[in-house]
Amino acid sequence: MMHYWGQPVARGYAYGGIGLLSPLLMVLFWAAVIFLFLALIKGYHKSATGDSDEGLNKAFDILKERYARGEIDKKKFDEMRKDILKPD
Repeated sequence: MMHYWGQPVARGYAYGGIGLLSPLLMVLFWAAVIFLFLALIKGYHKSATGDSDEGLNKAFDILKERYARGEIDKKKFDEMRKDILKPD
């Protein structure tokens, strides 16, 4: 039996010879596409808003340096540390 384009119809070979692996590969492909899309969105969002943990770490490092240089005493260090680490 000829198909209307002149090619024979492959009856019983609906998945091109690789059987049930074809639908599995399709699902894996789309899962990878969705994962990459979400990773890009998350990366863009993080770069657009700035990473708040990075800011806290930088502020705390500066505070520790000031304490180590003797610019502030223990009491002031503890007060400022509590202010920095206070949840919003």
